[in-house]
Amino acid sequence: MTTCTFLRWSGLAAVFAGLVTAAGPLLGEVRDPAIETVGLVIRTALIAVALVGIFLFQRERAGVLGLIGALIASAGNLLILVNFFIGGALYSSGLIVLAIASFRARTFPRWVPVFWILTVALGFPGFFIESLAATAFAAGAVSLGLAFIGAGYTIWSRAGA
Repeated sequence: MTTCTFLRWSGLAAVFAGLVTAAGPLLGEVRDPAIETVGLVIRTALIAVALVGIFLFQRERAGVLGLIGALIASAGNLLILVNFFIGGALYSSGLIVLAIASFRARTFPRWVPVFWILTVALGFPGFFIESLAATAFAAGAVSLGLAFIGAGYTIWSRAGA
């Protein structure tokens, strides 16, 4: 598989990850734990592929900072399956670093890294204020989903150019 082909597939993975992430809170709570677990694993896998593509797409312009952000976000994304609090904190930290690198690299529309930072700002209170958790995580998920859709479309449309 060529790099161009992988980038296009990772762009599609990012779009699907964004759709699944943003649609989750809008569709409501899943009552079946098995379905919820399968959905979480699928979303985690899509985001893992998307993060690799996001880094590869901008590796020359985002540099070491982009690599660090992508690695931290990837580790946090996978750790969410084991420990939501620690994984979420690591994932959020990685998104902030990746957003800064992406903003500086100017490889995505400016609103994509802004939405990654907005995701963390919206979701952060949910970790500490139980009464805000559902609303904070839902708002953060919609913001994250939109950012992944934007990044994925950008990668998919420009990978061959």
